Amino acid sequence: MRRALLLLALIPRPGWGAGADPYLGSPRVADMLLTGMTGSAHSSVSRSLLQVGRYLYVSGEPGLQTIDAADPEHLRLVSDWPNSSYKMNGAAEKGGVLFVANWAPAEGLLLFDLAEPARPKLLKTIPTPIHSWSVDITGNLMDVGLGNETTSIVLTYDVRDPRNPVLVGRLQIDERIAGNPRRHGNYLYLTHGDKFYVYDVREPMRPVRIKTLNFESLCGQLKLYKGYLYMLQFAVFPEQKGGLRVFSLDNPASPESIYWWDGEPGPRSMNFQNGLLVVPASGSGLYTIDVSDPRSPKVLSNWGVNWPQTKHGGYSVTAAGDGKFAFIGTTGGNNPECESWRTCSYWGGRVYSVQITAKEPPPPFVPAPRGVSGAVFVRQTPPPARMAPGQEAVVSITLRNSGRAAWSASQGYKLGAQGPADNALWRTGRIPLAEKESVPAGAARTFTFRVKAPARPGTYPFQWRMVAEKSEWFGQASAKRSIVVR
Repeated sequence: MRRALLLLALIPRPGWGAGADPYLGSPRVADMLLTGMTGSAHSSVSRSLLQVGRYLYVSGEPGLQTIDAADPEHLRLVSDWPNSSYKMNGAAEKGGVLFVANWAPAEGLLLFDLAEPARPKLLKTIPTPIHSWSVDITGNLMDVGLGNETTSIVLTYDVRDPRNPVLVGRLQIDERIAGNPRRHGNYLYLTHGDKFYVYDVREPMRPVRIKTLNFESLCGQLKLYKGYLYMLQFAVFPEQKGGLRVFSLDNPASPESIYWWDGEPGPRSMNFQNGLLVVPASGSGLYTIDVSDPRSPKVLSNWGVNWPQTKHGGYSVTAAGDGKFAFIGTTGGNNPECESWRTCSYWGGRVYSVQITAKEPPPPFVPAPRGVSGAVFVRQTPPPARMAPGQEAVVSITLRNSGRAAWSASQGYKLGAQGPADNALWRTGRIPLAEKESVPAGAARTFTFRVKAPARPGTYPFQWRMVAEKSEWFGQASAKRSIVVR
């Protein structure tokens, strides 16, 4: 079916006129696909979208729909797996395996093989104690959020072998449906009601809650973006305010709120792309927010999605995208004559493609090939053997490129913390090269950077190793030092 293009009604924010706005003046709906009528599962809601390459994986209600979005002007449903329970929820991908949270506890976590990405093939199901809501992967760890009316659980799996997850951690609180967990180094962040929790998860089976922050409204979805933690807040009562909060993670054990926008009572979810944040909201359409400066985000536009002759286009609930286009998943609309897919040609969940910026996205990241990188430890200037909590120091680590490939910023070569890998004990977990830097084979590179001692007394490892993003850790690690914080 050929679809005409539709311009959105845009409500510009003060100070962002057509001449001043560095992004597209008016977000433009390019296409709309009905998962309810088009797919065999007849999904009534597109609950969650995950983009992997050219494909969108839509967690439906029910079913898992796969959309080819290589041409955002013409979305194509290429497969529809209907053998789920009533709801499918969040999803994540690692190593060619798609993980999907499924409503039915007997099949709470579904694993799909993406060897043929247009047609995911079910690999296995993993039962969960209660309903599963979210899946998030950080490095080699996957956190699955579960919840019902009385209990919330986070199950942590080791996914170094994505086809065979190994349960390594469990966190339980006796409160209903906590928010999706987010991991940063040795810390796990979680929301519940009007509370924001910080857990120390160095011992995954014995997590320790080390901080609780209380807010004036419900705390919702959490996401990490470029070293900052973003949290949505939802207003339930008229006296409450909803919106977006940003936390600094300079001290990951004690996140600091550095920004609060109270302009939207019902934000539902977040998607970051190229310095922009797209926020679907209950009844208020969607927001495009410039987050290039996390301490001072700017709302660029408040807009909505619809399609000719569909009457009510459905409420936006989720977003995906990583380039010029955002993809929006919605409910099935509110047409009185639409009781089911049998009675209405516009029944069911929808996925829209929307051009949100005129800028071309950066070239796709190409990971370094495995097995060609090498590193030899040369010397270091570590922090003092004894430090006070929060004390800062300048350190340096020199490594020589002993491999066959140059280390380049464009291929994601970085110095990464060890003990465990990617920990943020010393303020940050990875130190990048300069933007256009390249370290040829045989050359040495000295990384000089500032570290900050952990806030809690104890003995902490200080060790670093080279990593090529989305490829592999490689080479010798720096000499391990044990730093006493007291």
